[in-house]
Amino acid sequence: MTRIRKPYPTQHDKFLPHLAEPIDAYTLAERVGTTFTGCESALRAMHRRGLVRKIVRREKGEFVAHKWVRA
Repeated sequence: MTRIRKPYPTQHDKFLPHLAEPIDAYTLAERVGTTFTGCESALRAMHRRGLVRKIVRREKGEFVAHKWVRA
């Protein structure tokens, strides 16, 4: 039996305008009006497709929360 996959949802249209500068998933979820887990899942799917990239930084040896930015 072949599994029918649904087309990629257009939720990325809601996220991309907010990704002009690096932003963390919690803030993005608040701006878009969705839950954090839904936002994180969408960002990971967009990352797999090459639409966004994840920025991880360290300042003075301390980990700073990663941020997402448009690719």
